[in-house]
Amino acid sequence: EIPVSDLKPPQARLFFLNNHKNNKPNTTMDWIPDEEAPHDALLNKYLTYANLNTAPLGITVPKMIALNAANTLYIAKRDARRTYENQAAGIYQAARDAKEALHALWRTQAGEVTARQETTDEQRGFLGLTIADETPSAPPAPVTHPVITKIETPARLQHIAHWRDSGDLNSKRKPPGVKHAIILLQINGPAPTDPAAMQRIATDTSTPYLYEFDAADAGKIAHWAACWETTDGQISGCGPVMSWTIPA
Repeated sequence: EIPVSDLKPPQARLFFLNNHKNNKPNTTMDWIPDEEAPHDALLNKYLTYANLNTAPLGITVPKMIALNAANTLYIAKRDARRTYENQAAGIYQAARDAKEALHALWRTQAGEVTARQETTDEQRGFLGLTIADETPSAPPAPVTHPVITKIETPARLQHIAHWRDSGDLNSKRKPPGVKHAIILLQINGPAPTDPAAMQRIATDTSTPYLYEFDAADAGKIAHWAACWETTDGQISGCGPVMSWTIPA
């Protein structure tokens, strides 16, 4: 590519076009940048050279005058837009500062009113202020349930039951308001169809749960399930039953 400064008649050409064929300029417009800074730099470069080389470039005087007039109008509108944006930025910042100052005074006054022993809840309500709930309602029973996700057999007559909340099987956390998991177990027989009828053997606040069987249970099938109990005694539904052989 020949530097623009070295382009002289008859070498002069439309230097900004990257694609050309048979000396015909590429008329697509994707070579004009969208961003303002490179756009204006390219425009200024083009006009500077074109105005000095209209004849070698085959540009008629009326067409050059028209392009220069369009550029003058563009510069005027661009500068007007920049002025507006600068003014708007200052107005926006002033409005935000005024809002923050208002909120600081508003919070201070509201806090003083709320803190007065003489202020009634009725008055707080009229002001739109928060009224403290001195008798908070009990959390609802969980809509999820614990799931026995894995049984480990680290030693003879031992099961380690891992449980997770059905709402998030990747987390060991209990749902809000849950006190513990109720661990249910049935030894031998077919898997229970109603986990709630199984024997409650323990409560567990954190997974996993270790259980040691009697020697007489070796080789039998242990059926596991669990449910949640909230801090106020509400019981959730039970999770599915998982069955595993008791190692002898």
